[in-house]
Amino acid sequence: MIAQRATIARPYATALFFYAKNTNLIEQMHTLLHSIQTMYQLPEACDMLNNKTISLIQRTALCTDSLNCQEERQRTLIAMLIESGRIAVASEIYGTYTQLMYEHNNSVAVLFESAHPVS
Repeated sequence: MIAQRATIARPYATALFFYAKNTNLIEQMHTLLHSIQTMYQLPEACDMLNNKTISLIQRTALCTDSLNCQEERQRTLIAMLIESGRIAVASEIYGTYTQLMYEHNNSVAVLFESAHPVS
């Protein structure tokens, strides 16, 4: 199931990354995707965004208002993710986008664990 979600998310993340790269919005897109995936992890938000009895316009407005999205491209992205049902793989889109961003910047993410306090 996890591999299937990643497979679904990959083309979205790739397209968003190339759009952001070509418009010089890599960091802004990363921040937006992080906010979307964080919000979707809240059970109330998840239920509301998947509730088909609420119109797409209302679900999009609730999401964009909650995230304080001011730009039309942000609202369009969120509406597309909700309408296509791909909001459900927001975490995977964010993760794949992050990997693409690290590759572009020639950097890696590192998790450092220590048995002793680090000063």
